[in-house]
Amino acid sequence: MGTFIGAFTPLSEDATRRRKISKALGLFLVILGACMIYFGFAERFQAGAGTIQPPPRRTSEAEVWISSDEEGFRLAQASEKPVLMDFFAEWCAACHELDEKVWVDPSVRQAMERYVPVKLDLTKNDARTRSHQEKYGIIGMPTVIFFSPNGEERYRFEGFRDAEEVLKIMKKYEQDAP
Repeated sequence: MGTFIGAFTPLSEDATRRRKISKALGLFLVILGACMIYFGFAERFQAGAGTIQPPPRRTSEAEVWISSDEEGFRLAQASEKPVLMDFFAEWCAACHELDEKVWVDPSVRQAMERYVPVKLDLTKNDARTRSHQEKYGIIGMPTVIFFSPNGEERYRFEGFRDAEEVLKIMKKYEQDAP
């Protein structure tokens, strides 16, 4: 359409105002059409258009988190292992930092084998999230709570802790566990 209006037609020095506006409108329509074509293909081929997705949570295949507190406590009672429960949200930078620096650490991963690991997503502000926040007294994230196999809270921390500090907490809890 922009071509037909005169986007590529040269203007003479004595061109009328209407002719200049017509050329400007033609150029605008050509640019608009080019953008529509580009973003149409870019979205189709995931080349930067479309909605912005949050970065994927980094977890290794060896990491097995349970996403249900009820299931975690059932497994804990059956195996007589304590529960390590991590409350996170996708928007929480410190939660991602725990995932990227602590839960992937080989020493922490080895220590986690003695626990039933449960990870509860509190990203959405819905009834389920509010229920978990009330039930476990979650104020901020990340919050990590250690429970005995029978569901008794033994220890908790909020915010980021490095791998060394988390290992110390895990060992202390294991020593204090009945």
